[in-house]
Amino acid sequence: MHAGKSAGILYVFLFNPLLFSLPSSHIFPRRLLLYGRLFTKCTMRRHILHLPEVAMDILQQKKTFDLLYDFFVRGKNDPSRIPYVPGKSWCYDGKGVPNFFPRVAPEDKGVSSEELAAFLRDLERSTRVNMHAITVLCDGAVICEASVPPYNRAIPHLTHSMCKSITGLAIGLLYDEGRVDTERPAYQYFAGAQLPGRLSARIKAVTVRHLLTMTSGVSFNEAAAAVEVNWVRAFFSSDVKFTPGSNFAYNSLNTYILSALVRNVTGVGLTEYLRSRLFGPLGIRDIFWEKCPLGIEKGGWGLYIVQEDIAKIGQLCLDRGVFAGRRLVSEKWLDQACSFQIATPEDSGDFDYGYQIWVARNRESYLFNGMLGQNTWICPRNRFVIVANAGNSEFFQKGSMLAIFEKYFGASYRRTPAPLPSNRKALRRLRSAESRFFSTRAWIQPLHKPSLFSRMLRRLRGRPLYPLPPLCRKLNGLSYRFPHNNAGLLPTFVRIMQNNYSAGVRGISFRIEENHFFFTFDEGEGAIYKLEAGFYDPIPDRLMIRGESYRVAVRAGFAVDEDGHRLLKIDLSFLELPHARRIKVFFDEECPRLLLREVPGREVLDGLLRTLPISAPRTRGILHFIQNRLNLDYILLKIYEKFEPRLVPQSALTDDEGAQTSFLLPEEADPDALLPASDSENPTEEEAFLEIR
Repeated sequence: MHAGKSAGILYVFLFNPLLFSLPSSHIFPRRLLLYGRLFTKCTMRRHILHLPEVAMDILQQKKTFDLLYDFFVRGKNDPSRIPYVPGKSWCYDGKGVPNFFPRVAPEDKGVSSEELAAFLRDLERSTRVNMHAITVLCDGAVICEASVPPYNRAIPHLTHSMCKSITGLAIGLLYDEGRVDTERPAYQYFAGAQLPGRLSARIKAVTVRHLLTMTSGVSFNEAAAAVEVNWVRAFFSSDVKFTPGSNFAYNSLNTYILSALVRNVTGVGLTEYLRSRLFGPLGIRDIFWEKCPLGIEKGGWGLYIVQEDIAKIGQLCLDRGVFAGRRLVSEKWLDQACSFQIATPEDSGDFDYGYQIWVARNRESYLFNGMLGQNTWICPRNRFVIVANAGNSEFFQKGSMLAIFEKYFGASYRRTPAPLPSNRKALRRLRSAESRFFSTRAWIQPLHKPSLFSRMLRRLRGRPLYPLPPLCRKLNGLSYRFPHNNAGLLPTFVRIMQNNYSAGVRGISFRIEENHFFFTFDEGEGAIYKLEAGFYDPIPDRLMIRGESYRVAVRAGFAVDEDGHRLLKIDLSFLELPHARRIKVFFDEECPRLLLREVPGREVLDGLLRTLPISAPRTRGILHFIQNRLNLDYILLKIYEKFEPRLVPQSALTDDEGAQTSFLLPEEADPDALLPASDSENPTEEEAFLEIR
């Protein structure tokens, strides 16, 4: 999904004063009366006609805040507010997806191999870009493709919000069949039992077109979905912030309602409907779409698909609905979907919006976009389709990656209509650049493999062909136990988005078995994860975390930090996700510790906080209130520490160092410690809230 969920969560957590009244009844009891007065003022002055909807929204925001407060500040292991249900309990092997598009030399399509090699170099040099794989098509043929080890283009990758465009195509198919009218109110496609007992006039005015263009104005969003089971009912119970159609407000739940609409109209789920109408004709087989608690595809996020298959959908749009000589989607629909429908705010970068598709402001390209670098970029003028998966430190569609796409192959580029002369040297350099793509950015450089002759001698002498580093023997048999924490192998972003929490890292141990080096994570409650470290090549494996299957690869290497401390570096890549764990194990006796950094992580938070509207007058008042009534720096520190937890073994601590055993708020600590000491110069609570108002 897009940045909406993460941005919404952080905004709720940091910049909503209503919620600080009710994290729990014993934390801020003196604010309850003030909260009631403020709620009355807000509803009487701004929402007098929408009291039930406003109350529902505030309740959802309060539950979201409680979840985040419990996880980030109190350090609870499982703060979830809805039952956990595993989604994807298996993994594709990545071997059954044949290449559909022909592979040709770039010059055959009028493109220079040297330009493509420079394109790859620019991506590698961009510090905000962390590529996993990329495919470049020109005029229906692949002219460049590269995967960054251990990632593989043939493994289905999570698309986040890139799949919104596919859900939009499903609505287009129903539109072509005459089964959906974009001007019809959305609620009319849902049975009475699915809807709340009362619908506001504004929610009744929300049409299918408003959902497609992100102009519904409905408040129920991705952050609130983390604490609700029935998303359809919550959506139609929610307040509407503005007259539908009058403004752009990105919200992934608009797309979810489109997915639920497909189920209601067709009688089958979104995936099943598309298998017969889109995926089947395109030859797309290996996909998985996450579902909501009630079993409806999320629609706006949660799709796993390989690059070759998403490229087919991009090529279908480029060819105006025709694929392999067969029309699948009408030109009429694609003309609407891929063209300007609504202007977006300036912070949306260089794109306005169509029907679930981002449209360049210069109208020269359009985009299927998902957060952290999941993109399908289409340029009709030059007949390009570029598909990328990444783990970028950027949320939005205005990042470095898309700027590089535009720089090389966008509006200013003019492709030669005729083939260029063959350039074998340039082509060899391009293929070499593809094979070494992002090698200079590897966090761990692999050990050099012994030569063939050396391996033959080792075989004759009965020695391992690929010897382990000597320091492995120092770690062999070593184990550490850690105090209470809520860290985990699974990155924090993933745990929150998938509602998949752990009991915390209890311990880590190391062992050599027949010249293989293993490390084992103990997350309590029977969750034991044993993985082999790859010093020469990444070692592929699978993790089953609370019934959810994750395809991973492990690379390891020894290093020395700037202070001379020896450490083991472990790069744990989640091959289907934008995320990775970068683990450092400091094992010198004087300072043993475990660092669990996730990528992308803190850098994304920094960028996200910069995008929040803290300069708006109302938000300035909120921020003023928080700075004067809460220890904001402490809260931010707790959030950051969840993305880079540092764990110190219990055995390495003395009694007077106990405060260092946990970087989380101990359960027995007083949450009122978050409040600064009284200061007569600070404004009263009433004054702070009046400034906000």
